[in-house]
Amino acid sequence: MSEKKLDTLDRRACAYILEHYMEPDLDRHRIAAALGCSTRNLSRAFEGSGVKLHAYIRLLRLHKGRELLHKRPHLSIEQIADRLHFSSARHFATRYKKAFGLSPSDERKMIRRRK
Repeated sequence: MSEKKLDTLDRRACAYILEHYMEPDLDRHRIAAALGCSTRNLSRAFEGSGVKLHAYIRLLRLHKGRELLHKRPHLSIEQIADRLHFSSARHFATRYKKAFGLSPSDERKMIRRRK
């Protein structure tokens, strides 16, 4: 597959993921089937952007989790983790801290102090 086709596939995959990130069974097999390509070409398309497919999905979910912390203060961290299909609130918090430099609890405290 040419670089141009891989780039197009990468953009199509990103759009598909953005539309379906809330679904628990979102994985490379489902994405490839929806886009009519092989899982190998899908992986190659993402390798070109420097991000692995599963990491992209996780990072998108983490950003959506951050949005929920800001926009839906009534949701517990457990509820957010569950909505975004993390295996546990602890797993979500660990990944969140690694991505953003502070825990979801600390982020929520900062949000409350600003108000």
